[in-house]
Amino acid sequence: MEKESGTLEELLNVRVVLELKKLARLLTGVKLPTRKAEIIAVIVREMMEYTRDYWDILDDLQQKAVAEALYAPWFDEEGFVAKYGAKPDWGKTPAWSDYNHDPSLLNLFILSSRSYGYSGSQKVVPEDLKVILKKFVPRPPPAKLRVETERPEYVEIPQYNFLTGKKKIRQIPLYHADTEQTAQEDLMSVLRLIDMGKVRLTEKTRRPTAVSLRTIGEVLRGGDFYPDREKRDKWEELPGPIKAHAWPLLIHAAKLARLKSGKLQLTPAGRKTFDAPPHETIKTLWQAWLKNAKTDELQRVNAIRGQTGEGKSGLTSPVKRRGVIVRALKKCPIEKWFGCDAFCNFMRAAGYLLIVSDEPWELYIQDEYGHLNDGWGLLASQYTQVLLFEYAATLGLIDVAYIDPVDAPLDVDSEPDIEFLSRYDGLMYLRINALGAFCFGRKRSYTPSEVEVEHVLKVLPNFDVVAFKPLPVGDQIALEQFAEKTADSVWTIQSERMLKGLESGQSLDQIRSFLKHKSSEELPQPVAVLFDDMAGKVSRLHAKGTAHLIEVTDVETAQFLAHDRGVSKHCYLAGDRQLVVPEKSLTAFRNALRKVGYILPK
Repeated sequence: MEKESGTLEELLNVRVVLELKKLARLLTGVKLPTRKAEIIAVIVREMMEYTRDYWDILDDLQQKAVAEALYAPWFDEEGFVAKYGAKPDWGKTPAWSDYNHDPSLLNLFILSSRSYGYSGSQKVVPEDLKVILKKFVPRPPPAKLRVETERPEYVEIPQYNFLTGKKKIRQIPLYHADTEQTAQEDLMSVLRLIDMGKVRLTEKTRRPTAVSLRTIGEVLRGGDFYPDREKRDKWEELPGPIKAHAWPLLIHAAKLARLKSGKLQLTPAGRKTFDAPPHETIKTLWQAWLKNAKTDELQRVNAIRGQTGEGKSGLTSPVKRRGVIVRALKKCPIEKWFGCDAFCNFMRAAGYLLIVSDEPWELYIQDEYGHLNDGWGLLASQYTQVLLFEYAATLGLIDVAYIDPVDAPLDVDSEPDIEFLSRYDGLMYLRINALGAFCFGRKRSYTPSEVEVEHVLKVLPNFDVVAFKPLPVGDQIALEQFAEKTADSVWTIQSERMLKGLESGQSLDQIRSFLKHKSSEELPQPVAVLFDDMAGKVSRLHAKGTAHLIEVTDVETAQFLAHDRGVSKHCYLAGDRQLVVPEKSLTAFRNALRKVGYILPK
């Protein structure tokens, strides 16, 4: 946005005489002339000669407003309110008319380049007044993010009683999710699900199917953020899945899996993640998501309509939006809790302007237009909540404290007929953890925390794997890649099943590591021998691509072609009358055949 500025005289000159007279009356002991040019001259002389005196008359909030405008291209009133909690006093304006404004003295320090009532201009400090003010007005302090001294345990929500007409404060206990370790386990569980062909995306929306959402939810450690349950009645609106929705999209966006016939399949890069540190894969997923231009998180806020209609053209790039939020996160403290609302206010106050739509009037809530006309507040907070709760928290970059979204206040002027705007309304507090600091670029390295692992498996010499207690679904899936369940809590390692898994890209080291991790013991000798024998056999064969098997009618011709200087470079003799031609050499083989008088019919 271009800066609109000028000298005090130039900015006053665009105003009508009535406005100028109101401004001139704010000056002390000045005789008011009648002509426009003379009024402007009086105002300019007074403000330039007695700048400090008039500055001292301003109240504290007005002085802060001048300081903010003085060291910025223009006065950002929404950012000012986010930083200081209130608007400065501009004077009084009757509700029935913008043109009957009675200005305050602040209007002689911060002026619009247009007359009152005219939109489309920015409020600025005149250039000649800036020179004087900067001599004694210090640069304002940077915006600060309010942090909590300890982990919040509850949130206070104002509740209005329509029967009594009174408002009371309701304390709601918070759910807490420390996500750093959970996410690293969830990542491996979801990758195994994809490897088994159990994750599908719809062809139209490229989102997980309902069955896949349930399947993923079952393998997540501790489940999704909100528990999956039946509706109490047909009108109840449930939050629904968050992590289960995000994981397939994150993995697909990072090209660790491809979509084929509606089913996700691991790519070669995806298979390598089984042997890579989970935190490195998570960083890859986050960085890929930041660049993902095909998915707009705002579409997860179903209550905001018009996103695929007339409001679509006004939506800004989600890549740029994510960049704004990440830059703000880089300024936040690590391992400290802070409110989601406080973070949104900090972004605005610190100048991280998040514009979700250039045409917010084309978006609406249900059938009610007008809620989104501010172009920043509601849209920005909703988008920020989706990115933080569904993607950053799922990946384990932030820990979160939240409530059921139905208990969160609706952030609109009038209440539409919905229980909440989005499932993300419940996000109250967040904390950047060590993994988040690493993925946000705040730390160069990440050392996984030492986590006490519950040893729940026993590997026996007869190839049985016994579970001491019920296993999480993710562990059961890992076992079933190389062992068959033969009894309650018993799986038997099978060579054929193991070979099938290795053939599809699994790693022996991954299987061995899983068993040692869950049992805390070295593998029994018979099992260790099986693994060593398997490793030796697997490494002896290598696929070199596809080839064509060419049958020759007689042994003499086959021998001649297999030993011809030109033809033999592109084929191999197999048996007495067969030639093997690699796919990549087929054209060259045909050309060489013609030179010795033969052809290969198509």
